[in-house]
Amino acid sequence: AFSVLLAIGAALLAAHVLHALLGPHGAFIDRVFADGVYTAVSLAGLIVCFAGARAHRRARAAWLWLGCGIAAWFLGDLAWTLWLNFVEEPPYPSVADGLYLIGYPALYVGLVLLLRLKTGSTRRSDWLVGLIAGLAVAALGAALMFQPILDATEGNAAAIAVNLAYPLGDLVLMAFVVASFAATRWRPDRVWLLIGIALAVGAVGDAVGLVRRTIARRD
Repeated sequence: AFSVLLAIGAALLAAHVLHALLGPHGAFIDRVFADGVYTAVSLAGLIVCFAGARAHRRARAAWLWLGCGIAAWFLGDLAWTLWLNFVEEPPYPSVADGLYLIGYPALYVGLVLLLRLKTGSTRRSDWLVGLIAGLAVAALGAALMFQPILDATEGNAAAIAVNLAYPLGDLVLMAFVVASFAATRWRPDRVWLLIGIALAVGAVGDAVGLVRRTIARRD
């Protein structure tokens, strides 16, 4: 059942990506993919995490924390799908932003616990290399992301704080994942490789989406 659910989630994600890149597009079909398929992918990821917590006793706490983080993001998506999409001028920040941001610390705790299980005997020198690599990624990301976001940011203090919180949360998670790759001598297993890819794509998507939303509010 776990493998079937994972395959369904992967198929839905692939369909969503193909639709975004190749179409067909139209008001109705775009809404189906933006709301229905996207929400289904989020739900599949949520269920997979909690199923992993049930199946893997040693890693239960890690998968539960990861599941809680994804659950917060899923609820934020639902807030948009069922409510904010129908508001003429949705508030910013909104309850959805609060849910999205709550997800970051939960995901971080889950990753820390997951890495502890994998690298219980990692040498201090490996962790030092990992720390240097993580800081390098954070510095590069800050140099590339923060100035464009600051240039596109306007509004009250809460809006500016939320605008900066998203890339900061993404950078912390990405830096940690890169540090974990280095700490395991750049031999991540399939799980960590997929986590790294997912977080990298999410960070780019957050940055692009944030700039586009800010430009749309200006217009």
